[in-house]
Amino acid sequence: MILRMACPTKRQSTDNWYYRRTIPKDVQMLLQKLPKERRPRGWYKTHISISLGTADRTAAKAKCGEVSALVERHLKALREGPRTLSVRQITALSGIAYRAFTEALEDNPGLTVEGWLNVAEANEAAKRGNPLLIAKSSKERREISMEQRFGGLADATLLREGIITDDDSRWKLIEALSRDLREGAKKLARNADGDFTPDTYVSRFPLMNESKPAIRSGKTLTGLVNAWHKDALARGVRPRDAKRWMAVVLRFKEWLRQDDLSRVASETVQRWGDERSAGGIAAKTINDTDFAALRAVFGWGRKRGWLISNPAAEARIEGRAKKVTREKFFLADEYGAILRAALAVKATNREHPKTTAAKRWVPWLCAYSGARVMEMIQLRKEDLRKESGNWLFASRQRLEI
Repeated sequence: MILRMACPTKRQSTDNWYYRRTIPKDVQMLLQKLPKERRPRGWYKTHISISLGTADRTAAKAKCGEVSALVERHLKALREGPRTLSVRQITALSGIAYRAFTEALEDNPGLTVEGWLNVAEANEAAKRGNPLLIAKSSKERREISMEQRFGGLADATLLREGIITDDDSRWKLIEALSRDLREGAKKLARNADGDFTPDTYVSRFPLMNESKPAIRSGKTLTGLVNAWHKDALARGVRPRDAKRWMAVVLRFKEWLRQDDLSRVASETVQRWGDERSAGGIAAKTINDTDFAALRAVFGWGRKRGWLISNPAAEARIEGRAKKVTREKFFLADEYGAILRAALAVKATNREHPKTTAAKRWVPWLCAYSGARVMEMIQLRKEDLRKESGNWLFASRQRLEI
């Protein structure tokens, strides 16, 4: 059975959606040589099964594209084999862990000043080697301490970036983490003490891909999205969905005011999202629709040589709720106007009498019962009964009308 798919699926025992696909035979053989702790989460012997963390199908479809892109990065990395990382790449990876560690806890550090200073000291102690460990030499003792303290985080960071590296580069990353996370703990100690002076240490970290051009020259956004749209229809994507995502890319092109792919960078995509968020667009809409569409189209283009990397891969709007512009309920003059308009509905020769009746009575039934419009429209005669002078739903829920 072929389970290779880019759409969410469900298990019988859960409401959440899952990304699921088989692992190609060649990759299965490569995984057998990989230590279990370095295997991506949700990767089993013959298949991949990753929870999308939601029971909502629309949100699951958007998240599924992100997970699919990450899986493809892991497959590519496994096939290419372990690679040696440069000093710049190791520093960038350590910076990713540093930012995740410090930014997540900055506003509410959780521990006291003394608690974070103890964490910093524990990091430093791991570099010296735990004297309680039984080892053949001080060097081996230090290696065991460092592995216990930072090895898991190093593997998690590599997995997040879809990188398979050699043992020497992995160890250099562990060394970098031991240095940088000590400084991160000191920063959180300052935050716990009420000191929120701008963090200067973070400026030492380069971005993972900033030294590489993101786009191949001579290509256009319009050409890319047209090629993607044609391929999407050929793959069986619903025309409505393909058209909707194509419209997002064209809207991004209009904002960019030019059609040259070489002018698109990760900072450009993020700035577009930030401006839409500042204009009142909900963060969920931007993340699940705008960024998801760009990520999918650019990801498709990267696989086919249009781009060197995906500039929308890391784009995301955090902690920005939809701007509230009015109350969630109707005001007195508003529902009064709706009910007066319903009473004023007149029958016409071209309209079915039941449609006229629905326009006249559904708003009043909603006003009396508190039900939604569709709930009233979909009611059947057998859904109601009269009991002691009151109308009730068949489920015995009281309906006061």
